[in-house]
Amino acid sequence: MNYKILILLLVFFCNSSIHAATYAEEKLKKTIKIAEEGNAESQFRLGVMFYYGTGGVKKDRTQAAKWYRKAAIQGHSSAKFNLGQMYSTGSGVKKDSSLGAMWIRKAAKQEQLKKTNKAYSTSFEMNLIRAKNGKASSQYNIGQMYQFGNNVQQDHKKAVEWYKQAAVQGDSSAQASLGSCYDNGIGVEQDKQIALTWFFKAANQGHPAAQYNLGIKYFKGEGLKQDYTLATEWIRKAAKQGHASATRILPAVEKKLDP
Repeated sequence: MNYKILILLLVFFCNSSIHAATYAEEKLKKTIKIAEEGNAESQFRLGVMFYYGTGGVKKDRTQAAKWYRKAAIQGHSSAKFNLGQMYSTGSGVKKDSSLGAMWIRKAAKQEQLKKTNKAYSTSFEMNLIRAKNGKASSQYNIGQMYQFGNNVQQDHKKAVEWYKQAAVQGDSSAQASLGSCYDNGIGVEQDKQIALTWFFKAANQGHPAAQYNLGIKYFKGEGLKQDYTLATEWIRKAAKQGHASATRILPAVEKKLDP
């Protein structure tokens, strides 16, 4: 009885080994086929397999470099890094420190970009949840993301919608941005008078950009009666808060007050 069991176990393990070997061979063939068709991830995997001699292939650093290069050219960040390491050490390729540094630098830059995009994505999702719950600062942030296309499809109309929700709650940054949208016809039909309304609301709360915009309106007599005194007052307020454009033009505006 024991012999029969032993024989059955041997047959079972032999068959299992044959099936495992067949599976590994089929998997390797499939990986090579997909890699040759241009799939960067499969090219990278082949590079790893040839580098370490795993997955049914013999260790071959030259082949590893070949497949890493194919994947790297297509933008695979890990392949870029590994290829850079190979050039830096002269493994499977002629040692070239400059090329090594270049590929490693490209990989690092790409990974940093991924992290930045992920952060933007997380930031958008978190702000959107808060914005929908009525948080004015988050509504303003969502408006900014839509206006400038920060990790979302740029949409000026949606930006205006979110600015409005924050502006009516008294958010000065949203009021100033909404004023600029109306002033320039961004995402909404241009209306200089509505723009002034929002600029005044934001400026009276101390928003420097709105103060600067009001100063310019008074200086030019655009939508308001030209008044150099009021122009100077508003631009001076903005300049005191460090507004770059206000600081730059303040001396010229103040000259208009000279007798």
